[in-house]
Amino acid sequence: MKEIKLDNLNQPTLAWNMGGKYTSHGQRVAAMAVPGGVYFVDFDRGLDYFFPVPLEKSAIRSAYLNNEGQHPRFTGTVESYDALEHLEKLAEQVPGIQ
Repeated sequence: MKEIKLDNLNQPTLAWNMGGKYTSHGQRVAAMAVPGGVYFVDFDRGLDYFFPVPLEKSAIRSAYLNNEGQHPRFTGTVESYDALEHLEKLAEQVPGIQ
């Protein structure tokens, strides 16, 4: 389990569709830069992880597909459900696949 100390949600983020056909919308994901890596949410599969990689789609995708994630535990003033909800809202806005 990775401990993440975060005191606000004003961090750089990415949100995109990885193209997996897990739902009729595809596989919408979002990630946020946190100390030591990224906090990642797969909205359509209901998964979240910490990856020790830069906030870059290719690095995140590789870490995710190679099962390099750790379950996060948040410390600081940001609670885990706040960070999860923040990224889920971003991912939900990503266009679905055609």
